[in-house]
Amino acid sequence: MTKRKIMRKDVHNLNEYERINLLRFVGMKQETLRYLNQKFQNLQIEFSKHCNEYKGNIIDLMKQGVLKGWCWQTTEIAAVFLEDNDCIERGYLKFSPSRNYYHSFICFKFNNKIYVFDPCLQILAEKFLYYHVFEITEISGTVTARAVKDELIDKINHNEKKSYTILIGSTDVNAPIYLSPIGCTVIIENGIINSLIANYCNI
Repeated sequence: MTKRKIMRKDVHNLNEYERINLLRFVGMKQETLRYLNQKFQNLQIEFSKHCNEYKGNIIDLMKQGVLKGWCWQTTEIAAVFLEDNDCIERGYLKFSPSRNYYHSFICFKFNNKIYVFDPCLQILAEKFLYYHVFEITEISGTVTARAVKDELIDKINHNEKKSYTILIGSTDVNAPIYLSPIGCTVIIENGIINSLIANYCNI
């Protein structure tokens, strides 16, 4: 289905899986995916889920479909490697006429287009398509990638270990780190985050 057909489609009565598959059917543009791969080459994620241990690159974990349920943490650590004006958006997606889903995703600019990177739902799509399919009319909170970077660098600089810190989540929906804590092992060079290993569980 083309983008034009998706935009003309009445999505109101679709369920969660129909909506997600509609966006996946468009496919991830390889050029955009390569851009993200390059951005995230020094980002690793570790966590436990359903008695299984996972460790790897964010793109690989996204393709495996194992990141669902970790949207707050995943968008926050991913934002660290994106451009300063890219941002995390938090709010409700429409999953069905009777079900809203509280979620977090990243909006970023590439080749003069705004995309949504949603690794937890395995979606990489242009923002206008994402907003249409999930019937997004209002965002609860937003935070820039720059704010997340500054928060992490500040925590590391004030931590005796100087490489490991625990980012404590706030209940403020516009905060750099929201709700869930994240354990981070970080290398900072010349004030820039060079690499990051994020641990969602053993913190």
